[in-house]
Amino acid sequence: MTYGIKNVENTFAPDHRILIFWNHGGLAKVCVDDIFGRDSLDMHEMWQALEKVYPNASSENPPFEIIGFDACLRATYDNANNISKFANYMVASAALESGYGGYYTGWINELSRNPAMNGKDLGEIICRNSYEDCDKHSLA
Repeated sequence: MTYGIKNVENTFAPDHRILIFWNHGGLAKVCVDDIFGRDSLDMHEMWQALEKVYPNASSENPPFEIIGFDACLRATYDNANNISKFANYMVASAALESGYGGYYTGWINELSRNPAMNGKDLGEIICRNSYEDCDKHSLA
């Protein structure tokens, strides 16, 4: 049996969801494709994709608890405004991130110990873990 995204969401409905855009970023783009022509997503393309999948999203009832950007230079007002109806919280870096990406082990371990934590607490843990990892590698 195969599942489309909507079937999976209906069959295995989570209480909270997180969406993370990963790979190279910049002030205007994210998710640079290193293999096929260096194409990437600009903010409008991200918004269009989210709008197509979640046309009824609103800031009162967003489909995601957190939208994160594991990419450089994504903590901008424009970016937050574009995703505001799709998530309660945004996690992003205002500066450059390390070349190997975010530190997932710490916050995923914390989430596995307390899967009922809210997006605010999880977002703070993600930011703290990322800062500590950068500090450990002299990147902070």
